[in-house]
Amino acid sequence: MSMETYLNFSQDNLWGELWPELSLCLGALLVLGVDLFSNSSNAKKRAGSLAIFFQFILLAAHLFDYLLLRHTFDRESFSGMLKHGIHQDVMRSFFLLSSLLVSLLGHRYLETRKLRVGEFHHLTMIATAGLMLLCQTQHFLVFFVALETVALCFYPLVAFDRESSKSLEAGIKYLIFGALSSALLLFGIVLLYGVGSNPEAWGATLSVVPSSDAFSFEFSVSVAF
Repeated sequence: MSMETYLNFSQDNLWGELWPELSLCLGALLVLGVDLFSNSSNAKKRAGSLAIFFQFILLAAHLFDYLLLRHTFDRESFSGMLKHGIHQDVMRSFFLLSSLLVSLLGHRYLETRKLRVGEFHHLTMIATAGLMLLCQTQHFLVFFVALETVALCFYPLVAFDRESSKSLEAGIKYLIFGALSSALLLFGIVLLYGVGSNPEAWGATLSVVPSSDAFSFEFSVSVAF
């Protein structure tokens, strides 16, 4: 593959199209850093307020961006793996609003139960970034990575209340079934790519059936076990 091909591929990686997701991940790291390196309890509580304020500002900026500035037409980036448009932007705003509401509802609960405020908001924001990326994907690779990002954040969130046996039990069950479903999903993606790229490797044959219709084909599959 020539250098020109790599250059064309890199020029199609429009990171500016993912500025809400990247900003949310940076905000999540900032919230986690405030929680980890703060000694006083008041400073740790401020991590939750910082997360809520950051998500509110990001939601307002995203709405202003695609409603009043530029994002009104369909376009693609990352060699067609991601699609951007008004429908995707609406879903991104929906996930941002959902994350903001979750942070608002969970903030008081975390203080009452004396749980780690920063870790909860950090995981919520990372999961939201994964969901925002998920609604834009057009490729199985990005789809799987985004889905696993969301799942890896949901596992500890389900079992976040470590003092509750029900919460820990739910987290373990979710981890087992989530890992099983992810393995089946990955296996199905591999089969689809395998059959699509090289049918003969899977025992499939493509034969043309003589017919008056020039576009009549017969696809037969025979797999030897």
